[in-house]
Amino acid sequence: LSFPFSLSYLAICIMRVLSRCTTTTTGESSLRRLDCRTEYAALVVVQFYTLYRNVSVDQLLLSDSQSKSNKGHSRNEDTHRIIRVPFFHEPTGSTKTKDTTTTTNLELPNDLQLVLKDAIQFQYVKEPKKPTTASSKKNINTTNKYNRAPIVLNRDEETAITITTADTYAAQKIKLEASLRETIKKHKKLLCSWTVDTTESQAYFVEKLSNIVTPPPSK
Repeated sequence: LSFPFSLSYLAICIMRVLSRCTTTTTGESSLRRLDCRTEYAALVVVQFYTLYRNVSVDQLLLSDSQSKSNKGHSRNEDTHRIIRVPFFHEPTGSTKTKDTTTTTNLELPNDLQLVLKDAIQFQYVKEPKKPTTASSKKNINTTNKYNRAPIVLNRDEETAITITTADTYAAQKIKLEASLRETIKKHKKLLCSWTVDTTESQAYFVEKLSNIVTPPPSK
């Protein structure tokens, strides 16, 4: 599996979502943004991340360019309209411009790498259906009930978990969410030290966007 965004980027996105702890008041809309109170907030972020499975950065940019070209924009024009917002701090001594990408060579702690990889692999596990009757429960074959081999999520054989039933799937989902939250919290200070402040990123985006947007020609 490969993705256009690094695991470091994913970890920080999860951290920022879990840092949101909004409170609702009486009469407030039931539709809330994704935050720490969302039941599977961390896994939802991972789910969005895996939408770009086996897509490279170049393919992602090309896809965006082709989409705009179909709407009448030239590819050269599209290239200048891509805004690369600062996300990670530039390495010491780097000669790169302020337009940073979402990839980085920053080394994640081993425990965080493992739980992120497990969460990614979990996204490709099809949730088994629960038996509907007591009699069907007796006929469960844990190796071929769902027409597939058991899926092992962890590389460590001692802690490997195999998903063969709906109950195991649900339990593993809860466990992964808890592990993601706990491990992200453990390394929050390190993750924060790697990134540009969000206010700086927002200001940079607004500045670049204002340079692109032009008023419509007068009739």
